Amino acid sequence: MNDRTQARSGGGRRWPALGLVGLVAMVVVAAVVLRDDGGGTPRGAATDGEVSGFNPSLETGLVIGDAARLPEGGVARVNGVRLDAPLAAGLPAPEPGMTLVRLDVELCAGAAGLFVDAAFWVGLGDDGGAHSAHLGVRDLVTLTLAPGSCQRGAVDLAVPEGVDLQGVLLIDTTESTVARWTAGGQGERQSGELPPLRSEVEAEAIPVGSPADLVTGGTATLHAVAIEGTAAVLDGEVCAGDAEILTGPRYWHVQLGDHRIVPARRDGAAEAAATLAPATCTRMSVEFTVPAGAPIAAALYATDGLFEDARWSVE
Repeated sequence: MNDRTQARSGGGRRWPALGLVGLVAMVVVAAVVLRDDGGGTPRGAATDGEVSGFNPSLETGLVIGDAARLPEGGVARVNGVRLDAPLAAGLPAPEPGMTLVRLDVELCAGAAGLFVDAAFWVGLGDDGGAHSAHLGVRDLVTLTLAPGSCQRGAVDLAVPEGVDLQGVLLIDTTESTVARWTAGGQGERQSGELPPLRSEVEAEAIPVGSPADLVTGGTATLHAVAIEGTAAVLDGEVCAGDAEILTGPRYWHVQLGDHRIVPARRDGAAEAAATLAPATCTRMSVEFTVPAGAPIAAALYATDGLFEDARWSVE
């Protein structure tokens, strides 16, 4: 592993893929099993996209629009809360008697990278319950962000009808609470227009056309990104090194200017992964659906579909 690859992968520290998937399943099923460490992580309000004025008291909490410093240097923010959030067509509805509360969340990795998943967000209701993410919604892409990288997305919590949201927790892989926001039980809460959250670490991005070394060996190259209306088409190439590797369209993502990450269109080709033999290459055209007029800031390649391994600036 060269220095550049090691820096991109957080100093060589990586979650085993099978262990990570099992961990996600465990947290989704048992998100109500929380441990509040109390007094743990310093954090503070963000008025200019950065974290400042850290408060060491976890019990005090933050309000919607404030940012929290996370262990190992990451930051997170709840930008807004929406009640009775509608579902997109084709997604499963929550159980009878439940409603969806949508959190607009944003996270940035520090120097060590950051594992992001909707299952780590929990709502505290005035019924005394802890309410986890609805299994049918995955707007926030499950991904280990590379150092300095950010992601914004929606997390839909399944909450019983008539229950008011009092607070929001972010937990980590040990089920410890690392940040807490007070929602105040005042219905929908929007923080207004906030600048994108920023890490203290600059994300490494390379120009379009440049090959990126992958931690599994081999390289990935973004040759071009074409945008027309709500369609974006990425021209990418992956080459194996001395050993075979897995790759496929679902390993590629595009990132919008507001930090939202868009996965490849969900069809048979986008879901499939193929084995690439040693010293061979494959070139692929990957399609994405993006909001009309939304700027694309970067394209990402995620090894195993879960670990951000390369970033190209396309602005």
